[in-house]
This record gives sequence, C-alpha cells and structure tokens, in this order.
Amino acid sequence: MRFFISYLIVLMSFGLPAQNIVPNASFEISKKKPRFMSSTGRDFESAIYKWTVPNEASTDLITPRFDSKNLTEIPPRTGEQMIGIVVNGDYWAEYGKIKLLKPLEIGTEYYVEYWISMPTYYSKNKPVPTNLNDHFGLYFSKDIYNGDKRILTATPQVGGTPNDVARPTKWTKMTGKFTAREAATHLYLGQFLDETNPGKIAKGYFFIDDVFVEAFTNSAVDYTPSRYYSIKGSTASVNIDNIYFETDKYELLPSSYHELDNLVKILNKNPTLKIEIQGHTDDVGSAEHNKELSYNRAKTVFDYINNSGINEDRLSFEGYGITKQVASNDSETGRQKNRRVDFVVEADPELEDSREMMAPEFIYKFSSQIPKNKKARHSFIGRYVNKWNCDGRSNEKPKTVELNQLKNSRPVSARKTIIDLAKKEKALFFNEYPDHPQNRAFVSTMLDELFAAGFTYFFMEDVVASDKELNNRAYPVINTGYYVKDPVYGDLIRQAMQKGFEIVSYEPTKAQLQKANEIVKRTAKFSDPALLQQCAKDWARAMNINRILKKDPTAKIVVLTSRGNIKEVSSNGFKTMASWFQTFTKINPVTIDQRTFTEKCKVDEDPLFSIRTIKEPTVFYYKNNLFIKQEQNTITETNGKFVDLQVFFPRSSFRNDRPTWLEMNGYRLHQEINPDKYGMGSPCMVMAFLKEEDMTFAVPMDAIELGNTATRTSLLLPPGNYTLLLNDGNQAKQVDWVVE
Repeated sequence: MRFFISYLIVLMSFGLPAQNIVPNASFEISKKKPRFMSSTGRDFESAIYKWTVPNEASTDLITPRFDSKNLTEIPPRTGEQMIGIVVNGDYWAEYGKIKLLKPLEIGTEYYVEYWISMPTYYSKNKPVPTNLNDHFGLYFSKDIYNGDKRILTATPQVGGTPNDVARPTKWTKMTGKFTAREAATHLYLGQFLDETNPGKIAKGYFFIDDVFVEAFTNSAVDYTPSRYYSIKGSTASVNIDNIYFETDKYELLPSSYHELDNLVKILNKNPTLKIEIQGHTDDVGSAEHNKELSYNRAKTVFDYINNSGINEDRLSFEGYGITKQVASNDSETGRQKNRRVDFVVEADPELEDSREMMAPEFIYKFSSQIPKNKKARHSFIGRYVNKWNCDGRSNEKPKTVELNQLKNSRPVSARKTIIDLAKKEKALFFNEYPDHPQNRAFVSTMLDELFAAGFTYFFMEDVVASDKELNNRAYPVINTGYYVKDPVYGDLIRQAMQKGFEIVSYEPTKAQLQKANEIVKRTAKFSDPALLQQCAKDWARAMNINRILKKDPTAKIVVLTSRGNIKEVSSNGFKTMASWFQTFTKINPVTIDQRTFTEKCKVDEDPLFSIRTIKEPTVFYYKNNLFIKQEQNTITETNGKFVDLQVFFPRSSFRNDRPTWLEMNGYRLHQEINPDKYGMGSPCMVMAFLKEEDMTFAVPMDAIELGNTATRTSLLLPPGNYTLLLNDGNQAKQVDWVVE
C-alpha cells in the first residue's frame, strides 16, 4: 500500500505542474479500470482516486479497457484516462467533484483551465458541436451533496460563453480567472442551473480532461518550462521516472508501463526527436556486472518503445553501469536514485544543441543569439528583410532584351491568374524563397479558391514524413519540419487542414532513395555525382506524389517545394521533380516560380526585380504571352523557358513595424502588447499560441522580439483565444489573450 500511494503521488506530479491545487487532475490515478459506463455515482467513486460526485448521477471514468456499445470514446487529451458526464436537462446532470489540495484564499485571483470534447457516437445518436454557456464550468464552494440526479443550482465562478463550443473528437481548452470570495474547499465541474434562465443548458455527453486551478496575483502567470523536459547545460532529457526492475534483473515491472507509454506519446508528438536510452545502476556488485546489467535494462526499454511503434532509427541505448552516479550509495535512498534509466535527446547536427529539438522557448531565440547569416531563423521571430544584416551590393545587370520586354509588359493579378488556371488544371507546383515567408502568406490567401476548384492534397517539402499524426492533430508542432517552425508556414498548414486539404510529405525514405539511385544511374548520360544524387532524389519525390494519384486518380494536387524542383527542362537523363512527375503521371503541372522575384538582400536580388513598381503579387504579359525570364540550363548550356509563370512580389511596406503582407487581406489583426506591464525586461520574446493547442509542442501563430517600449510593434493574429508566452531571458510569464 505504501508503494501504491507513493506511485500515485509521482503520477500526480507528472500529470500537471506543481502549482495546480487539483489532485488527480488528469484522472490518471484509479483504483480499477471500468469497462462500461457507470450505473450509479458509487460506481464512479469506487474506480477513481479522490474524485467523487455531488449527486446521485453516474459520472463515467473512461479507461483503456472501456468497451461500451452505447458510447464511442476518443483518445484522452493526455494520458490514458478521462471522465465523461451526461447533461440531459434539469432532471439529470452529472458532475465531477473533488476536494482541493488547499482551500481558496479570500481575495486571491485564480487561473482556471480544463479541456472538453465529445464522442462520435452516444446513445444511438451522432453528437453535434454544442455551444456552452456561462453556467457550464467550474464552481468552487464548500462540501455539498444532493440526494437525487437533478441539476445543481449554482453560478460557476468560471463559466463558458455561447461562443465556446464542445466538438466531437476535438479537444477545446476552456479557461478563465476569478477572485476568491470565500475559502472554498471543493471544486465542482459541469452544467449548473441558471434560475433566471432555466432553459440555458448545454445538453449532451462531454469528455473532460486536465483540470487546472492555480493562484496568481498578476494578470500574467509565471510560466514553468515544459514538465516533459529537463535541461542541464546544453543537454536535454525527457522527464520519465519510475522505470522499475526487480533487483539484479532486467525484466520490466508492469508499474513501468504507464511512464513508458507517456514517453511514446511524447515521441509521437515530436516526430523527429531521437533519444539515447541510458541504463544506470548503483555500486552494489562488480563494475563489469553492473555495466552488463545496465545495458540489458536499457535494451529492454528500447524493445518496449520500439514495439510500441517508435522507429528504431529514432532510438539508441547504452549501459553505463556505475559511471554516472547522481547520489551517494551510502543509503538505500541514494542507491535507488542511481538505479535508473535516463532518456537523453540526441542533438540534430544542423542545430546548435539538443534543446532546439524540445520546446518553443529554446527555438525562438533572441536576434543577438542568431548568426547574422541565418536569415530564416530571424524570420521565425518576425525579423524580415528590413532587419536583416545585408552587406554588399549586386553589380549584375539585366539583359537589354529582358529589360525592354518587362518595361513594356502589362501587369495582371497573380492571384486571379493562378485561380483561373486552377479551375482547369490538375496540379500546381509552387516554389518559394525559404528565408522570406511572403510566398507562404500569398499561397495562404488562395486556399479557399483552390479547395473550391477541387484541390484536396497539399504536398509540402518541409513536412517530415515521420509526423504521421499531423492531419489528425490538425496543427503543426516544432518538429514537423525545420522551416515549419516559421509561424507563417505553420499557419499555412493549419489553414489548409481546416479548409479540407490533406497535408502530405513527399520526402523519400532511405530505401526509396537507394532504389532511385539505381534507376537513375542506368538512364543518365552524365556522371556528376551531385547531379546524380539530386536527380535520384527528385525521382523518388515525384514517385511518392505519383503513388497518391494512383490511389486517387481524380485527385487535384498542390505542391510547395524549393528552388529548381519545379523546372520543366530535362536533358541527358537529368530531370527535376516536376519533370519526373510529368513522366510518371502524364500530367503537365502548372509550375509557378515565386522565388526569382521575391524581396531579398540587394546582393541576392534579381536585377529585374526593381524594374517595375507593383502593389500586389503580379504576373506580366508581353504581347499577350506571359513574361518569363530566360534561365541558363546547367545541363544543356542553353537558354529557354523553364516554368509556366513567375510571380513578382511587392517590396514590404510596414505598419506597427510588421509587413502589411502578413495581414493577409484582413485575416490577421494587429495586437499591441507592452511587456513592461507584466514586469518583463528588454528585449522580450513574445509567442502567441492558440489555446486549443499544446504550447509545449505547437508552432506559435506569431513570434516577435520586442525591444524598448518606444518601438510600436504588434503581434498579428487572427481572431481567437490565445496564450502569450513572454520571455526576457531571466523570467517567463504567460498571459491569456483574446482577439475579436
């Protein structure tokens, strides 16, 4: 029993940050795991730890064993368990009730959040999105109990609004704050009766998970870095404890499964994260025996995680025996600490250290910490061309024939041109300039029209194939891809999924690349190793796109790629991705170059870019033909047309120190924030996360570095509920933010 209680305490600390005054806040600690819905409130109370019901209604504990024909459960937001409550009306309403770890302090302000969702099937019906109300929420009071199943009459301190919607399968984060007027000892969660408006009831079956209540005295809450990770110097580790083995054995005890399952979920949310599993022992026994024992324990954990669906390419293991002690072996307590398994993150060689694989606070760095030549990294924090370090000038001169053609060309809206083409074409291939997200913002503005024209697949080069949960999760995470860390790219992915596109990565596996190399070598009439490798890679990419079209022959596709992948020229067996695609599918894609005439540092800009002044993305017609700059083909050493159209982008103009193209035709609204108001220093990094997304992993909707308050700089955000993360390098705070 002592072990069971200590294990419960550990799980409670893992479930939510330490400031939370709600015990068993994620419903993970239970006495048993029911398979069916509760018949009475006593059934629920006999299964769950700490939670009770305030009336006779039968709240449900949803567990991995649940198998009710009356209800189709969904995955909990976190962990393995959640609760379910039914609201049928004023004659039947279910609740969760729990005694707080300490009473509320009168006069203290509290921050509250919980997550709500709905099943896909309940009681012979398919639930529909349900609007909540100001009497659906959390009520804090003394210990109360009603001896029937009727709805409780009370006014929650934190309720919802008619704009808050519970949806089947999607978790919605509900938040609020209030000032305690009494030393309440208990929390009640559910639908309460409004005596002034008895019909104001949200009916349905609702899942609840992750209840959080925290006291704070400022409008900004101190932010605690992710509970999932720990950082020591430049080394990052995943926080997973309680991996148990019997003495001198390496078989996992069942009590370890829950923690390892949590690790699997973290790895699934971080699709490119790689870890080394490190086994350690105390000093009892010989060093040689302990090294072998620790190796076998690490191997056992490796096998468990690998068998849970994590690819072995993301895992390694080693036994360190007694060489890395963290406590004295003079006591049993110390020896217990040394008998452990650590999960150390393997650094990506392209990154500065492994912390950049972990969480937004390590990725969105201050400009002073980013090398000057890393322009894309500066764009991640809203520092575009006007803030880049651009040394040097371009001396390249445009060719006279092209100069005269462009001067005499007729400008036409690029957006309208592309949308008109989309109505009669099956494939659109865009490239982009990755350092400057203006291209991505432009593509975002056409998503509605492209989807209406029948396009349903969106292939993206920078989305990693290992993020298999992207379309189900419905938002990108920091490891979805390197350039996806750009908030503009991240939101392009969000918007595309919201409008109905399926996001697909076309990057090849090692096996696919090996096969492509063998095929290309047989057909190519050139021997340059770099060109052979590029040609093979483009073969494999095009083949991956072709596989989707074979499964869905009527599909219309959008492809977002980089540099020359869209070029339609081919010679001596060398083909780009677009050329291979046409060979495989017999479809001639519309190839759209966004890169050539996009704003860059002067030394990198095409000399024709400044010839015409424009106010919107534009294509030019010369004598009724699209103007396309000729480019030399490195294979044939000849000049010729290589794409279908080239888009000229206007130079950035600014409002509140942000480029107006980022407003996306009114989709994003300016939001000024003063870090001084929250006691933050300067500079201050501000990141905005949608409340329904997990800010531990999600790509922010916007990120900016704010200097002194004399500079008027704003976030640019679409309407919605957000959590702002403020970080000045010494302290971090989070602020609730609503954009209307």
